[in-house]
Amino acid sequence: MATQEDFFGAVASGSVKAVEEMLATDSSFLDAKNADGVGPLTIAIYNHHRYLADRLLSKGVEPTFHDACAIGLDDEIADTLAETPEIVNTFSVDGFTPLALAAAFGGITTLYLLMDKGADVELRTRNARLQVTPLHAAVFGSRARYVEGLLRRGADVNATQPGGFTALHGAAQNGAEDVIAILLAAGADRRMRTDDGRTAADVARDAGHADLAAKLM
Repeated sequence: MATQEDFFGAVASGSVKAVEEMLATDSSFLDAKNADGVGPLTIAIYNHHRYLADRLLSKGVEPTFHDACAIGLDDEIADTLAETPEIVNTFSVDGFTPLALAAAFGGITTLYLLMDKGADVELRTRNARLQVTPLHAAVFGSRARYVEGLLRRGADVNATQPGGFTALHGAAQNGAEDVIAILLAAGADRRMRTDDGRTAADVARDAGHADLAAKLM
């Protein structure tokens, strides 16, 4: 018999067939929570399995407000914000803000909807492993339009995350030249160093992006 650990593993890997088979045997898995307190829908979102997330929604999983922001359920988001506007700057059970989730996973319209409703572009996540701004979240996914949108709304281009990483360091690590161009145009400081002394050029070189490293010197 499948365990909850088996189920979450199948969700994380995006195995729709395995998930469907386990649910056919035990539908209570839909309400299960992992050690961080998040359910299968959230895990599917975090692992970029949108089709599986949609399947879980169709089976009756109720998305949290933060899930809705990560998926881009704009109508639901707007309705919730109309009733409880203060939720726009709250934290998910595992410490993420709605805007950070939209920046990393959601739709561009969700990003602007949240900012229009007062989402703080500098509010950092309180996740045990990641204390990042929405800009860092957008850079993580190399989402150039999201980066541009956040900067237009006042995001600090040189804000650091743990380890001293700026958005420019993150883009350099990803080899995301389009994101780097946007960051530099917004005033990103290529001289800033991580806690271990590396510039964005150093990070790019360490990640195997030699040509990009030369451009960042």
